[in-house]
Amino acid sequence: MSGRSWWSVGLIGFFLLTLVSATVAQNATPTLTVATEDSPLIIQGRLDGQTSSFSGNVRLTVTGSDAAALLLLASDLAHDSQPAWQIDRSSVSIPAGINLSDGQPQDMRVTINNAHHPGVYTGALKFMLPGQTEAEALVIPLELRLNAVPKVVPLMPALSWQVANCNSWLDCRLATMFLPESVVQDVWDVWLDNQTPQAVEVSDRVAILQGAANGRTTQPNQVMIAVPHTLPANQPAPIPVTINRQQLAPDSYQGTLRFTIEGATEPLSIPTTLAVRQGPLWALVVVLLGILLGRLVRDMETPIAQTQVRLIPEYLRLRAAADGLKEAEDRVDALAQLAAFKQRLDRGKETEDVLSSDLTAIEARIQFYASLEALAADLPAGLKDRLAPQFMEARRAVRDGRQQDAERCYTEIESAIKAATEDQLLGSGKRREAFERQLGALQASVKGLATAVSVRTTSIGLRLLARLSGIRLNADVRFWIVRPIISLVLLVLLVLWGMQALYVNAGTTFGAAGVYDYTALLLWGLTADVVSRSLSNMPTRLDKG
Repeated sequence: MSGRSWWSVGLIGFFLLTLVSATVAQNATPTLTVATEDSPLIIQGRLDGQTSSFSGNVRLTVTGSDAAALLLLASDLAHDSQPAWQIDRSSVSIPAGINLSDGQPQDMRVTINNAHHPGVYTGALKFMLPGQTEAEALVIPLELRLNAVPKVVPLMPALSWQVANCNSWLDCRLATMFLPESVVQDVWDVWLDNQTPQAVEVSDRVAILQGAANGRTTQPNQVMIAVPHTLPANQPAPIPVTINRQQLAPDSYQGTLRFTIEGATEPLSIPTTLAVRQGPLWALVVVLLGILLGRLVRDMETPIAQTQVRLIPEYLRLRAAADGLKEAEDRVDALAQLAAFKQRLDRGKETEDVLSSDLTAIEARIQFYASLEALAADLPAGLKDRLAPQFMEARRAVRDGRQQDAERCYTEIESAIKAATEDQLLGSGKRREAFERQLGALQASVKGLATAVSVRTTSIGLRLLARLSGIRLNADVRFWIVRPIISLVLLVLLVLWGMQALYVNAGTTFGAAGVYDYTALLLWGLTADVVSRSLSNMPTRLDKG
C-alpha cells in the first residue's frame, strides 16, 4: 500500500474515534456527591427575638459533566417535641442560577426561614441535576438546632433573710418562740423565673456577702448554692441555698448572689441581705439578771432593808461581845438571844424602834454578864465565895427574865461590897475606885434589862372572828397570794417587753457588737421599773391590814 493510502486510512480512523467519543460523552450520566462531613447537614443558631433565618453550607461535587442548574426538593422540618412548630418546606431554599463544574467541589448555601421556636428540627434535602428523577436525587439529612437567648429573672428583685446562730436545742427552741420559725431554717429557696421557651442550665454561682460590722466575707462552706441546676422552660423554679448559721458570726451581711446562665450574655445578680443574730438564750438570761438586779436595788431602798443595814453592825458587835463571855451558860444564853433577834431582823416584819429596843435589852444582858464576870474576878476569894449564890441567882434571874430578882441580887451584892469596903477588906485608893466603877456598870446594866416587846401576827382564831364580824383582814391574802401572782406576771411581762424591744425589733444582728449588746439588755433590765414600780408599793408585812 502506498503512502497516500496509509494517510487516508489514518484520517478515517481519527474521524471515527472522535465521533465515538462525542457520542459517549453525550450519553454519559453526571453524578452528584456530598462531602462526608456535611451529611447530615447540621445548622445551629440562636433566637434573639429578631433573627428568624439561619443558614449552613453543604459541599457538593458533580462528576461526569458540568451541571448548568441544581434543583432542591426539601421536606418539612419537624420539631422534636412540638408538632405545631413545624417549618414548612417552602422556607428552605438555595441560591438560584447555580453552575457546577465537573469534578470541582462547591459550597452550596442552604437557608431556612421562618424559624421562631427553639429546639431541634429534622428533615431531608434532595438535590437533583437536570434530567434526573426524584429517585435519582442526592438525599442529605438535615438538622436545625436552635437555642433561644436565655431570659431568666428573679421573682424577688432583692433577697432579705434573717437567721439565728443558736447552738443548742434550748437556744433554738427559744428562738422559735420569740422570732419567726424561719430563723432556724437552714435551707432557703431562690426562685428564678425562666421565661425562655426551653430549659436553661445554671452552670455556676457565687455568693459575695460582706459583714457590715466585722467586714468579713462569707466563705463557700457558709453559704452554699446547689448548682449546676436545670430550670424548666417557661416556669419559675427554686434553687436551694444552704446557710450554715452556726458558722456565721452575728452581723448584717450585704452583697450579691450571682448565677451564671448557660448562653446568657451576662450573669444574673440578686442583691441580698443576710442578718445573723445570736440566739436568745443568753439575751433572756441577761434581761432576767437585769430585772432582778433592779429589784434588788429597789429593795435596798426600802425601810426594811435600811433597818437591817443599820442594825447589822450592832448585832455583829454584840455577837463578838457574847463570844467573849467566859461563863458557858452566859455565853449560850447571850448567843441564843442574838440568834432569835437575827431571825426577827431577817423576817423584816417589825419596826426599827422595836428591834432597836430589843437589841438594847440584849446589849444590857451581855453587859450584865460581863460586869458580873469582871466584878467576881477582882473580889477577894473569901468574899467571892460568900457572894457566889447571889452571882448565880442573878444570872438565873436574867436568863428567866425576872427583873425584880435580878435587881434584888444586885442590891445584895452591892451591900456586901460596900460593907467590905468600909471594913477596908477591899483596900483603898484606886482599887476602891475600880470596884465602885464596876458596881456602877453593873447597876446600869440592871436598869437596861427591860424585856423587849415581841410583835406577833394575829392568830388564826382572831382572824376568823374578825372575818365573821365583817372586818376585812386581807394582809395574808395580799402577801401570800396576790403579791406573788402579780410579781410573777409583772416579771414575765417585763422579760417579754425587754426581749421585744431590744432583741426582736432592734436586734436583727444581735450579738454583732459582742458584750455591748448584752450590756444594753442588762441596763434595760436594771432600770425597767416603769411597770414594776408598783411592786415597791405592795404590802410586805403581814400586820398591815
